[in-house]
This record gives sequence, C-alpha cells and structure tokens, in this order.
Amino acid sequence: MLYFAYGSNMNRNQMVARCPGALLVETARLPQWEFRINGRGVATIVQHPERTVHGVVWEINETHRASLDRHEGVAAGCYEIRMMDVLLPCSSAVSALVYVDPIQSHGSPWDDYLNRVVEGARQHGLPEEYIAGLLAVTEGQRARQT
Repeated sequence: MLYFAYGSNMNRNQMVARCPGALLVETARLPQWEFRINGRGVATIVQHPERTVHGVVWEINETHRASLDRHEGVAAGCYEIRMMDVLLPCSSAVSALVYVDPIQSHGSPWDDYLNRVVEGARQHGLPEEYIAGLLAVTEGQRARQT
C-alpha cells in the first residue's frame, strides 16, 4: 500500500527506524490542502482552496502500517487515517494513506520536530519555496500565540 508523508515521516532516518524496509516511491503533492502545526505541536493538514501540501510517497506493508498507527496514536484518536489521491510529479494521481490530526487549531512545534520535517523535505528535494513556507507558517503561528 502507499502512504503519503507530509510531516516528520518524510525524514528518511525516522522512517528507517519506524518502518524498516519501506520503499520510497516518489515525491507528491496534495492540492487544496495546507500544512499546519496544530495545537498538539505536530503536523496536520487542513483543506484550503489555494494551497498545496508537498510530501513523499512510501510503499509500506501491514507491519509498517501497524508501526505508523502506533507512532501516530491512531488508537488514542491523535490521528485519523484517510485514503486520498495525491499527485506524482508526472501529474498522475495515486491513492495513498494519509494521517490527519483532527485538531486543527494553530500551535507551536515540539522541540526539534520542525527540524525533522524540514530535513525530510530537503532530503527529497521538495521545492525550496515550500520549505521556506513551512518555516514561515510556523513562525506565523508562534506570532499569533504571543
């Protein structure tokens, strides 16, 4: 099965630890969604007609999915699993598992969390303007809280 990572699971080191043997498929994007650090301090996505979330698609198996479910706190309701169509660079759509946190409020990231997200984005060559936007979104969220 395919899994679209847009947060810290883009980071190769983290995915190797959580899902040994998962295969990187390709970068991808999810139009009409926006990246957000929520009130729990982790990444989620929210619908937005003018934004696009970039990330990576991993090929995972059932053991990997169980590991991700545990790490993402699915049983506790921290993340919900959705099947969504994401666009590969060639613009073909693939259906992938996506973890979405139901908490949509703005927040500040946990210590070192955003560093892992940005490092993962850079490892996969996501657009620099998108990476700058990840950092700017977080700075904007911090400003709103003060």
